[in-house]
Amino acid sequence: MSNAKEALALHLYSMEEDGEEIPAPSDPGKLEPVEGGFYTLIEVRTGLIRDKQLNRSVTKNVTLPRWLELEATKAGLNYSQILQTRIERGIRDCQ
Repeated sequence: MSNAKEALALHLYSMEEDGEEIPAPSDPGKLEPVEGGFYTLIEVRTGLIRDKQLNRSVTKNVTLPRWLELEATKAGLNYSQILQTRIERGIRDCQ
């Protein structure tokens, strides 16, 4: 059941991201019986999946002069943290 919830949430999230219309849920009273099978209700909220997807880390390649890379390594700088902080500041400055 948890896999079904996650799969449906991810699918609905993808549809939202693609601007697709989310279909209305099926009316349980109108479903045809399935021999040897069953239907079950699955409740999904895409907010948690959206937060998880928007906060996941992504890898970006960066090009910089060799001397700068050497100095940054010598200083023990964290490239990811510096880049993230500067991009956030740049976004705030543009708003």
